[in-house]
Amino acid sequence: MDKATLKLIALISCLLLLLGCAPPSQPASQLRYAAIKRNFLNNKLCINQHKLDGISRPTRGVIEGSGSFTTPSWELYIFDLDGQKLSKIESVWAFEDGKMTVKPNKLETININSSEIQTVVALANLLWASDADTPSLSITDTAWNIQLIDGLDEKCESARGAPRGNGGSLTKIIYSIWKSNQTN
Repeated sequence: MDKATLKLIALISCLLLLLGCAPPSQPASQLRYAAIKRNFLNNKLCINQHKLDGISRPTRGVIEGSGSFTTPSWELYIFDLDGQKLSKIESVWAFEDGKMTVKPNKLETININSSEIQTVVALANLLWASDADTPSLSITDTAWNIQLIDGLDEKCESARGAPRGNGGSLTKIIYSIWKSNQTN
């Protein structure tokens, strides 16, 4: 991991103490997740319902994705808090019969440890509690989407470009967890 990622993880670890998360020895089901919720959909699903292709939609967790219009491709990360798993779907867009379709071309799932779970939960809790939308860095050929899920409650954010602030930190941490668990 690079120096900036290590600093971010250290900062988030300090936030865990402030947010009252359970110690690492407790199961994920006992972590305080989404204790404070603002600007969320109550008993409604986000508009962008991604096809998860054989992966169960988490009861509690994060679905985070980004894509490029020029490639065209999309990476979707599914963080399952209770299942303690992180899955990644890499998709490409194709045209069939005059209609654009998204075809998954790679699906992987890894197990995540309690430290990784707590780091993601700390950032997700900051997003749940925020009144403001996640700011976006202007990039013309990309888009991003973050869905926070807590049972029937969801908080959805998406925009062109790249997420900044806590949303940007969340996407970077999820990506760094994914990369650090890769064996290749």
